[in-house]
Amino acid sequence: MKRDLRYDVMRVVAIFLVVLQHAWSIPHLDTLEHGLLCYMYGALVSCGVPLFIMVSGALNLRPSVTEIGAFFRKRLLRVFVPFVIWATIIYVLTYLSGGYTDVHNWKDALCCYLPYLATNRINASHWFIHLLIILYLLTPVLQRAFAAGEARKTAGYILVVVFALALLAALYPEMYLLRYTSDLLVYIGLYVAGYYLSLVELPRKAGVLAGSIGFLVLYAANVVMHRPAYLLIALSSAALFIALLGVDCSRKESNREPLVLTISRYSYCIYLMHVPLVCVFYILQERYMPYEQEWINWLLPLAVAAITLGLSAVLVWCAEKLLGRNTLYLGVAN
Repeated sequence: MKRDLRYDVMRVVAIFLVVLQHAWSIPHLDTLEHGLLCYMYGALVSCGVPLFIMVSGALNLRPSVTEIGAFFRKRLLRVFVPFVIWATIIYVLTYLSGGYTDVHNWKDALCCYLPYLATNRINASHWFIHLLIILYLLTPVLQRAFAAGEARKTAGYILVVVFALALLAALYPEMYLLRYTSDLLVYIGLYVAGYYLSLVELPRKAGVLAGSIGFLVLYAANVVMHRPAYLLIALSSAALFIALLGVDCSRKESNREPLVLTISRYSYCIYLMHVPLVCVFYILQERYMPYEQEWINWLLPLAVAAITLGLSAVLVWCAEKLLGRNTLYLGVAN
């Protein structure tokens, strides 16, 4: 089956937004005292993880039912093993630099390792992996539900229920029923929405136009509201997904792998490793290039995100050349 590069483009956009989020938040530019800078970046970078989830849903929920054991073995190697390896590396580095208040020696480090891993206290940015594991647990059930009948109608029904509950949670949170919902509800909706929208056939230009307009309108609404609204972020991510579905990714046959495909294959590894690099950039910047001009704050996250993404890709490329297929264990897709 020919690879659909549109989803690789989405992964590249998503990983850039995730890196940008940390390039913006680590220097504390995400606080309300920064005003418009905080609102404009926040409404944009919050779409990174939802876009990743929608891509996963579009690719994983196709109604070609996968044997459950095979599905989880594949995800164990591609997702969980790299997560544990990178979390361990970051845990050791953070311990050696005195980053944990409860860990004072190697005995503490060994005792705290599993609890920290399970409760996402090694690296807060790895919360996405815990979410992904839950979505993968649901995937075989959803695959079989879509394969059993009219997949698009079934997915549409799930989305209507999720949207109705999410809307009620936003407008009438006192309703007793909503005590049985959580943030996971919207993420499940995004996972199914990625699959549902991948089935919708829009003319390419119409999709780009409709998705772009929808994204800009919802983005502006989030900026005006001063803090990204949970449901509006989900909808703006869906609009961005629609716009990127319309991107023309046809290419001439070549022996060279397209750059967008390379970064897409590296995206999970970059996600797992990029936060320490962002921290190093800001430590160096503060030491050697201190500044006080507010306008630099607008450009710095973009510059740091672009440099971090580029450097991470180069490091992963070098690792791939040295380790070959073993980079699978670091989070590199083959």
